[in-house]
Amino acid sequence: MDNYNLNRAIAELVYPNAIEIGATTTSLGAIFVGFDNFTGDYVDYCHNWNDLMPLVIEHGIGFYKNVKGLYCAYGLSMIQVFNQDPQRALAECLLLVLQSKRNNQ
Repeated sequence: MDNYNLNRAIAELVYPNAIEIGATTTSLGAIFVGFDNFTGDYVDYCHNWNDLMPLVIEHGIGFYKNVKGLYCAYGLSMIQVFNQDPQRALAECLLLVLQSKRNNQ
């Protein structure tokens, strides 16, 4: 999954009431989230720690670097994601956690 699609998938779960998600994008994959009062902002969970970390903390996701040099992000009971990029591992894990929570509602 590329950065655009990962950002879009997370934004769709975080902002279910947004009227526009991903109509415009930046070269790195940041997407626009728009609301009905003509406000909105770009989010980039793959490159912007300020967008990602509040959600990581809110959903209890942790991570560590293993002996092979990969970052492991983990959440809920059995969700684990390994990646060389810690932010990418956290973003992928966040998506899985959000999807799991949505499916269990």
